[in-house]
Amino acid sequence: MQLIVIFLLPFSVVLAQKACSYDYVKLGNTAYKLERGKVNWWDAARRCMDYGSQLASIDSEEELKEITTYLNQMGFAATEAVWFSGIGIKTGSWVSLATSKIMSFFKWAPNEPNDYGYENCLGIMPTTGTWLMYDLSCFKEYAFLCESNIKPTDGSTQLNVIQ
Repeated sequence: MQLIVIFLLPFSVVLAQKACSYDYVKLGNTAYKLERGKVNWWDAARRCMDYGSQLASIDSEEELKEITTYLNQMGFAATEAVWFSGIGIKTGSWVSLATSKIMSFFKWAPNEPNDYGYENCLGIMPTTGTWLMYDLSCFKEYAFLCESNIKPTDGSTQLNVIQ
């Protein structure tokens, strides 16, 4: 078994196994894996890495619509959320864990982001059929969506893409 050491934050080391095969759904040019098991944002990020992928990032209105259509078919309650790759920083900007870059696309719910009670992690929740972005406490537990390119870059991870 091969192990990869990944440094997420100062003094934080995560060991991620290279994945063999996981079921992904193709939406547009990207493959996604939805995990309904509820975990905090940090554990969601680690689990995606275990699969050889990363927490999904939303970069456009089109991508949000594709993801919304998919999530609406999964039967989420209005109070449920799904973790995505985005973490708030002190400047008020949001950084994508997936790209390590400042995020530029947002579709916030009304009165969001509000940083209520140290809400620094990005999640989306259904609002009358449309999923909108919320800043949420990183320690709350929600489902999460992993994202991967359709073709693995290093040949070590084989995705089982469901058409």
